[in-house]
Parts: sequence; C-alpha cells; structure tokens
Amino acid sequence: SPTLRPTARPTTCPTLAPHSVRPSPRPTITPVPTINGINPPGSIVSKYGWLQVTSGNGGVNGTWGVPQLLDGDGNIVQLRGMSMFWSNTGWEAEKFWTRDVVRILVEDWHVDVIRAAVGVEEDGGYINDSAANWDRLSVVVEACLEFGVYVIVDWHTHYAETYQDRAESFFFYVATLWGEYPNLIYEVYNEPITRDWSDVIKPYAEAVMPIIRDYSKKNLILIGTPFYSQDINVAAQDPIDDDNLAYVFHFYAATHKEPYRTKVEKALNLGVPVFCSEFGTVMATGDGALDTESTAEWMTFMNDRNISWLNWAVSDRDETTSILKEDIYTPYFDVAWPDSDLTDSGLLIRDYIWEDRYYED
Repeated sequence: SPTLRPTARPTTCPTLAPHSVRPSPRPTITPVPTINGINPPGSIVSKYGWLQVTSGNGGVNGTWGVPQLLDGDGNIVQLRGMSMFWSNTGWEAEKFWTRDVVRILVEDWHVDVIRAAVGVEEDGGYINDSAANWDRLSVVVEACLEFGVYVIVDWHTHYAETYQDRAESFFFYVATLWGEYPNLIYEVYNEPITRDWSDVIKPYAEAVMPIIRDYSKKNLILIGTPFYSQDINVAAQDPIDDDNLAYVFHFYAATHKEPYRTKVEKALNLGVPVFCSEFGTVMATGDGALDTESTAEWMTFMNDRNISWLNWAVSDRDETTSILKEDIYTPYFDVAWPDSDLTDSGLLIRDYIWEDRYYED
C-alpha cells in the first residue's frame, strides 16, 4: 500500500539543528500542495525502494563484476530518465517545471527518474531568485513523490565550492523536508570545471554531505567529477568515505567518444559506482547535428554495465538537445506529447527509454 503523508506537513523550513557549520541564509519557502499518498503500487519506487550501491565483485559467484546500483532487495537496477533544463527564471524552460510534465514523463515516457537541475549563480538562479527556484523544485519533487519515481535534486553549477554556504543551506532544507523518502537522490555538484579533485571538489563534498546525512541517512548521493564530470577516473583514485555514493560522468555523443568510455572503465575497475546524470545526443554545446551512431555506442556501453542515465533536456529551446520542438508549449500539457511535437533527439531518447521494457501502443 502507498505510504501516507504525515498529517502535519511542514510548510516552512524546520528549525536548524546543531551542526558544525550553520547553513545561511534561509530561502523563502511557500507551502507545497498536500497529496494523499506517495509511491503508489506498481510505481518504480514502490518496486525498487531504497537504492544502494556496491563496489562490485559481489552477487552470486561474483556476478556483479563491476560496481552496481541495487534496489532495496539487492537486485541490480538501471534507471533511465530525463533531466529538466536549468530552473533559472527567464531561461525559457520554467514552464516545464510542472506536475503535468512530470506526469507525462512518467505515464507516457515511462521514466524511472527525473533530474531537477536547480541553477545556482547564473542570472535568475537560486542565488538571486531563491523563492521562484525553490517553488519550481518543490512542484517537481512533490510530483515525483506522487507518481512514484526517483528525483535527483541537482545543485546545477560549475563552481559549487564558491557557493558552499548556500549549498549547505539548500541541501539542509531539501533533506529535512523530503529526506525520509526513498525517491530522493542528491547531486551535490553538477559539473566542476576545476580539475582539482583532492583539494577542491572532494573537500566541498565532504562538507556538504554530512548535512544531508544528518536527515537523510539512506539516500543515494551523487558527486560531480573533475572537468565537467569527464575525469571520473581521477576521482576514483581518491574516493570519498560514504556507503551510498556514486560518481558522476557526463558526455555529449558528438563530442565525447571512445577515450571517455575508457575513463569510465578505469573508474569502474577501481571499484567506484558510476552514474550518468546527464548526457546529450549532440555536441557538448547542446547543439549541432544528432549523432545517432555515437549515441548508440554509448547506450550499448552503459546498458552492458547497468549504468543509470538521464538525457538532457526537457526543453523546447532552439537547441538540438531539446526533446521538444521550438516554442511548442501549449495548454495541452495535460496530455501526452504527440510525435509531431518531438525533436529527432526527443524521439530517439524516448525509444531508448522504452527499449526492452515499454512499447508504443
């Protein structure tokens, strides 16, 4: 049966518990809609429960081989899903941060996971418009709870160490409001530009993660890796001490080819769990021609290793990585998107999500 909401749901941030570093300042938080239950029977989260990672070489006769993502019963799982575009006010994609869009992605696209990419320091991001960005995040998280899919709360920046105090505050509120639910996955750093893992990225993560763990002890945490989450092999050589942490890599199929898969292979061989929280079918700019051949090679690579993946992005901006054609937004967002509204990338990715599991009527 679905887990019911507590009868007295908090509508503002709880009082900050003692911690070595007090997160500051507080965002302005508005009440979120109250729903009757979460993770209905038959939903992905009701099936998989609390996610956990293994360093590999486990399972029956060592059949895991490389590090894996497991469900609550210890079975290997691979999540497939979509990333929202930046949450920033005025960036043309705010209109997609709605319950109806989440429902379409769950009920029509059959995603397992949605990534809420909360923009940080850029214009219209969380730093200078915290209320609007928090409201968008709340709607998406609540909808993911309602429809029973996983949701990645992503601190979407290239300079997280510069805004560490804001990250600590942000993830404190996320963990205290929603950390009791298995749906939540925390991505504490999107794409570090720095190549310095041991002296910059790792210490940042080690400062933010205990704040999450105070209130969200069992949930999966993701950490970006050096140079736009491409040098995952570097991070794997100096891992963070946490029992449920995966290391992020990103790729764009027309730009990143076999040498980048070699980096992922090295990380797996070093025993760290790997998670692809963002990839594109085009160039790293988010534009350019669709590269179906390279995308297929990456899909085979990830599927063979059960690496979970999310595509960028739920958007109708004039970029070839968008899944919807330019300015396609209309009031019919309460129904599924017809094929005629999808870009070539959108059609391709939807089919990859469906592959081996879901089929068009």
